[in-house]
Amino acid sequence: MNALINSIIAVYPIIIVGLFVFCLLIALPRYFLTGFGMRPEKPFLRTLLYRRSLAPYKNETSIANILKTVIIAFILSRALIWLIGLLGYALNDNISGYLNRQSFIWKQWDAPHYLGIAENGYVTEGDARYHIVFYPLYPFLVRLFSYVTGNTAFSAYFLSNLFLILSGFMLFRFVEYTYGVSTAKWTVWIFMFSPCGMFFSIPYTESLFFLLTISSVYFARKHEFTIALILGALSSFTRMPGVICAVPIFYEMLRSRRRSIRSIADKQEKILTGIRCTAVSFAKCLFVLAGLIGYLAVNQIITGDPFTFLVHQKEHWHQTMGSIYNTASYTIKYLFYPNVDWYQYGIWIPQTACLLLTLILMAFNARKLRPGDIAYSVVYFFVVISPTMLLSGSRYLLTMYPIFPMLANAMRNKYARIITFILYLAFYLYAVWMYTVEHIFL
Repeated sequence: MNALINSIIAVYPIIIVGLFVFCLLIALPRYFLTGFGMRPEKPFLRTLLYRRSLAPYKNETSIANILKTVIIAFILSRALIWLIGLLGYALNDNISGYLNRQSFIWKQWDAPHYLGIAENGYVTEGDARYHIVFYPLYPFLVRLFSYVTGNTAFSAYFLSNLFLILSGFMLFRFVEYTYGVSTAKWTVWIFMFSPCGMFFSIPYTESLFFLLTISSVYFARKHEFTIALILGALSSFTRMPGVICAVPIFYEMLRSRRRSIRSIADKQEKILTGIRCTAVSFAKCLFVLAGLIGYLAVNQIITGDPFTFLVHQKEHWHQTMGSIYNTASYTIKYLFYPNVDWYQYGIWIPQTACLLLTLILMAFNARKLRPGDIAYSVVYFFVVISPTMLLSGSRYLLTMYPIFPMLANAMRNKYARIITFILYLAFYLYAVWMYTVEHIFL
């Protein structure tokens, strides 16, 4: 048995890296070749890299019908999360304990840190000084809204769920415009019943980050680039991966100028115009960094060093930049030989499954998704999975917006739909149970 376990530990990171490299080798050529309007001459490469592009869906669903779908999915998904927790406590003959522990259950892990920042701002003394690692936009909005409600916790729950509903609305619009209305409906239901869906409703940044990111990409796809860049900057002021919004925005900017460049007859002028447009588009996308720069400024103002958060991440959370191979290696190792007993069930089992299944989905959809979306997935996966001692990989991956249309696409085929549904349901029940009943899911 030990030999089998050791073999799995050795092979798993190789599979993870292999799948990632496969996605990278498909995503990058598609991103740049289609962005610049080029097609390879060899039929094999055209078959490998290209798929029939989907025209924008013109007949938009009415706002009322979208909200109806989103709100029904929202209510049912939130109710199911709560009922799973109730069932878990009922099986232990402790329903009263569940009802009395609502404040604790829905304010676990990082939630008190965000509430503390909302109430007291960033501080430089005590354990709260480490909370500078949490980005400021979400707690700022909570604090702002608490002036209206008079209650910080209520403001956080209200805003998180409001952002979740708006995220569902924008996700529907985005998927409908790119992939069609049928896929959009599936996607919203999959999104609301996300295995990490409880984090969208509690004092965490997940719902705000998702809303800003999906909105940024949607407006870029509609060629409303000023709005897209502003939303992207706000996303990077919410969480560091917000800067990755620049990837699909830049792609859409390139696409928007292809037709005008093609119409230029003179070859040299066409090349120079293409270079100029590319440079201008790249420069514009740098605005997305404004949110990150703002966060560095907060670090400078509070602590006197714009990179204090990196020091705390390294010294307090043992996190530095690593590699996908390293993350996969310690994840699978700790799955069988956990460094902390309860980590095995709350962290390493879901993280092991999520790394593998996400990459399988990405590989399956590498030719099907719009190039900007699959490129975003590749960059996002690398950025959020590479850090050392990653404990929340599952939660991070389930706020990667392309994963939801990927799952919807996987459900087009009858047998794939059954397999995907069973796996997704199992992961959903497991994650919600671990969070609401066992209190060990990060």
